Amino acid sequence: MGGQEAVWHGGDLADGTPNLARRRFLGRGRTYESSGSEEFGHIAVARLRRAADRYPHDPRLAALLAELHDGSEEFRQIWQTRPVHAPGHRSKTLEHPEAGALRLNCDVLLVPEDDQEVVLITADPGSRAARALRSLAGQAP
Repeated sequence: MGGQEAVWHGGDLADGTPNLARRRFLGRGRTYESSGSEEFGHIAVARLRRAADRYPHDPRLAALLAELHDGSEEFRQIWQTRPVHAPGHRSKTLEHPEAGALRLNCDVLLVPEDDQEVVLITADPGSRAARALRSLAGQAP
């Protein structure tokens, strides 16, 4: 599988390691509340459908999809709608446990020849969110 594996899977697909799809649909791993949570569910399913189309014989991807189908009614319902997602710009509010509500920009750039997406999360210059991100970055080990 290509570069999306690093984003979606964070390790071995079949070993239950928390990844974005498992966090979103199965509640595994650390999650943050976001104003774009419902939209992200559709984006996640669209990306996984695209991966399933591109890698129909990947057993690890098949295992992940089976796990999501078995464990999440929401995932099954969205999967049936066959969502399509075009990368681009979105804004969302993220509820951070220390910094509170942060209004952030999310830009997704496709790198199709490498089967990757580059996700840029930024805050408007001079905003409270920008100051909070600087403060949180200063706390990192």
